[in-house]
Amino acid sequence: MQTLLRILSLFQVLICVEMKNQSGNVFTGTEGGRVEISCNYPDGYQYVSHYFCHHPCGYSDVLIETQKADKVTSKGRYSILNIVSTRSLSVTIRNLRLGDSGVYYCGVDKWGKDRLSKVEVTVRKAVTPKPTAAPLSTLQTTTDLSSVSTVTKITADFSSKYEQAASTTQSTHPSVLQELPVYGGVLGLFLCCALVAFVVLYRRPSNAHATPLVLQTFVQTLPVQTESTLR
Repeated sequence: MQTLLRILSLFQVLICVEMKNQSGNVFTGTEGGRVEISCNYPDGYQYVSHYFCHHPCGYSDVLIETQKADKVTSKGRYSILNIVSTRSLSVTIRNLRLGDSGVYYCGVDKWGKDRLSKVEVTVRKAVTPKPTAAPLSTLQTTTDLSSVSTVTKITADFSSKYEQAASTTQSTHPSVLQELPVYGGVLGLFLCCALVAFVVLYRRPSNAHATPLVLQTFVQTLPVQTESTLR
């Protein structure tokens, strides 16, 4: 009985370790985002070439490989770094796509068969937030602002029209004031002509009466001069 309990306990421990390893090898990201993948390798492989590949990890499935230890190498959407101090390989995938989901491998290049560490990448679809309806108070405020802007526009239009009319009136008044001296000059000239005509008409009869008187005096003196001449 004790042996059976020990065996069951051992199975539980193995199951927990396996679940832990599987959960540690699954990396999740969001569409359009990025995911960082980490793989550990044993001692003795710090300064060999490491690479990251897609399943089934053939020669054409290699996505990126290291160039030098402790130096980041980038290629397209992928970056890789061999960290010697922790004996781990770090891989970053940027601008994730739904098609990036799948099984990958962290590979160690060595003589014979390469050492591969399996990882799984899951890309979730990005969720766009739904537009929320604006509160009633916000709509009412917007309507009030629209009404105020409309009234302001009407007032501004009326003010501009009033200013245009005032400017038109002001521009007309100076022209009238400028024409008043001309009218006054014409009226004065007319009055002068009328006064001269009146004086001429008034003095004409007096000249008519004066002319016979001069002739009469001349006639009266004419005989006296004739008699004196004959003598």
